[in-house]
Amino acid sequence: KVLSIKMTLYRVSSIDSPIVNSLINAAKNGKHVTVLIEIKARFDEDRNLSLIDKLRNGGVNVILGLEYMKTHCKMCIITRKEDDGVRIYSHIGTGNYNEKTARIYTDISYLTAKRKMGMDLSMIFNLLSGMSSPNEKLNKLFYAPVNLRSQINKLIDTEIENVKSGGKGFIFLKLNSLSETEI
Repeated sequence: KVLSIKMTLYRVSSIDSPIVNSLINAAKNGKHVTVLIEIKARFDEDRNLSLIDKLRNGGVNVILGLEYMKTHCKMCIITRKEDDGVRIYSHIGTGNYNEKTARIYTDISYLTAKRKMGMDLSMIFNLLSGMSSPNEKLNKLFYAPVNLRSQINKLIDTEIENVKSGGKGFIFLKLNSLSETEI
């Protein structure tokens, strides 16, 4: 019942990655599969270039990351025909789709069938693939370089106001490094 799969790939374990092979199998089974590959994945540029050929030869539509924007996000959007219509299943996470590094790193993943999240991720995928222009009109998500900074600043300001009014404040960020001096 799956109609399409859209996915970003930043770093996979190998040219024979189970994720890559599953995407090719889906395409061979008549699913519309589109993969955005980040060419500038540090230390994995050569592997990612090889993946392009393998995926394309397997029937997958491959989009290259935009030259001026590093695509480091990890997301997958699956549209599936259900009895009540088409449903969007979405995954977004901090970890690469890499079964080897998944055993080493602590990552956060979110898997949902909430329509607003699916629509947001679809819009972001279209932006990353060069098929739409940046837009801040999202339901749930923040993304760089468009609205991430302004939205994080708003959330920080909210926590400051909570503390100033006698409440408790809490901020938790999961990231590799923070170089944004304003934040």
